[in-house]
Amino acid sequence: MKYLVISAIGSDRIGLAENIADVVANSNCNIEESKMAVLGGEFAVIVLVTGEDGAISELLQQKEAIASRLEMHVEMRETQASPSTHVGLPYIVESVSMDTPGIVYSLTSVLTRYEVNVEDLETSTTS
Repeated sequence: MKYLVISAIGSDRIGLAENIADVVANSNCNIEESKMAVLGGEFAVIVLVTGEDGAISELLQQKEAIASRLEMHVEMRETQASPSTHVGLPYIVESVSMDTPGIVYSLTSVLTRYEVNVEDLETSTTS
């Protein structure tokens, strides 16, 4: 089994998530993990895809055609399975505060100082 990370960004429109899933499914590959979000007017995607060696190679060779079909900037990178053993304890950190520049930097710098590995980070601003 081979692993491939695909990231893509382009103007948001209805059907992009389906189009991306279709590209992967029609390549006889599987989406193992994904993050998809509208950020501003852009749709941003990062997916971990698995498949047989030939299927992953075919996806890599079709990168430009896929980008053209999706009308998105597409990057692909072969990777490997995530290590199944984690050192340390899992935590969820939530910060609710007034929005000011540097909040994410301040939080991540403290985590880095204590050698905490950030596996997932999500931020949002609300009124």
